Amino acid sequence: MSTGKPPAYVSEARPDRWVVEGGTALRHELKELGFRRAFLSSTATLTPEAPLSFEAMGRLAAALHALGIAFGAGRDWSPSDVVQQLRQDGLFEGSFTEIAWRGEEWHVRIA
Repeated sequence: MSTGKPPAYVSEARPDRWVVEGGTALRHELKELGFRRAFLSSTATLTPEAPLSFEAMGRLAAALHALGIAFGAGRDWSPSDVVQQLRQDGLFEGSFTEIAWRGEEWHVRIA
């Protein structure tokens, strides 16, 4: 639990759009994965020309996990929910870091 700055995390994970918050230190790695960052922004966005397949989403989630990026938890089919579904479908292996804002603190756990 922490009230400070959270680690880099995926705040949105959909076939047509993935968003990473706070990944400034990983800007080159994210760029190699196709993410783009607005000037002076800590938010990186991937908007593919065509929606990603579930297999491609699994590969992307694994690549982001390998970079140490967490997956946001919350309501309305959160990135953590997406990765859990990908894992259930055999498209993502192992555990991952989940992050959520609860009250006045960030909660980070292994899912």
